[in-house]
Amino acid sequence: MAGVGLVAFAAVWAFAPAVAGNPHASPRKELTAMRSVPLWTAIITITVGFSGLGAVLAYIVPLLEVDNGLDPSDVTWVLMLWGVGTSVGAFWGGRLTDRDHRAASRLGLGLTALALFGIGAFGSSPWATVPLLFLLAVATQIFAQSGQVHLMDVLHGSPSLGSALSHAALNAASALGTGIGALIIAVGLGYQAPAWAALVLTAVALVLVRVGPGYRRAEAAPAL
Repeated sequence: MAGVGLVAFAAVWAFAPAVAGNPHASPRKELTAMRSVPLWTAIITITVGFSGLGAVLAYIVPLLEVDNGLDPSDVTWVLMLWGVGTSVGAFWGGRLTDRDHRAASRLGLGLTALALFGIGAFGSSPWATVPLLFLLAVATQIFAQSGQVHLMDVLHGSPSLGSALSHAALNAASALGTGIGALIIAVGLGYQAPAWAALVLTAVALVLVRVGPGYRRAEAAPAL
């Protein structure tokens, strides 16, 4: 992992463009953006939308081993497939976000909801669970690209704050989703049940990207 980190550091050093900072930026100007309703809508959407992912991903190994009966060696390959899915989602998410980040958010969350429903309903069969997990990985990365671009868009001239808030929202989502999943499993509902709670959270995010302030704009392109 240290070697991968060094390669990433060298790549950023070699290829990331040198962009001059904004001489007019100040902490006070950046913090004034916190009064924006579209900004808080974007933060809540990211938090709720990714909470569902945390509720499932945190318990993916027992889901595969206990409910699906896979060997640990098989689980390793499924986790590798998950990684491939995130790469595919990041690639296509970037392309779709360039076209229309609002439509990409709706598409990503819609596919996420489809995958979560499938896991909740058919997640005891590896023939259903494995492809659904791949779809979930792709879908969440599409939402990841578009959601963060939208957050930066509503912040306008506060890029530093936007970057910090984006990571804060993702961390909050991880904690919230993992906690909800733990409570559901603790009461004995099994490892598939968190998918249903995740589906509810994703549905809330879908409503926000449809009618929430900042997402509902007359000049937005038609949904994908």
